[in-house]
Amino acid sequence: MRVQECLKFFDCGKSKFYSWLNPKSKYHAAGFPRPIYLNGGRVPYWRRSEIIGWVDMQRHPNNASMTGLPTGRI
Repeated sequence: MRVQECLKFFDCGKSKFYSWLNPKSKYHAAGFPRPIYLNGGRVPYWRRSEIIGWVDMQRHPNNASMTGLPTGRI
């Protein structure tokens, strides 16, 4: 997923979205999937499965240890 797809998925702005990735932000979301860069490019992408897995863990944080997926907060 590109940034614009993620923004639509979460219905949020770019600043809020990137604050989830920034460890110095008070809105930092621990465990939020990190972007990947294809072929050493500059355009960040996120794996849809990781985004959905992270959202599921926010809904059911007690199951995180069973799946091995990271948890965080929105």
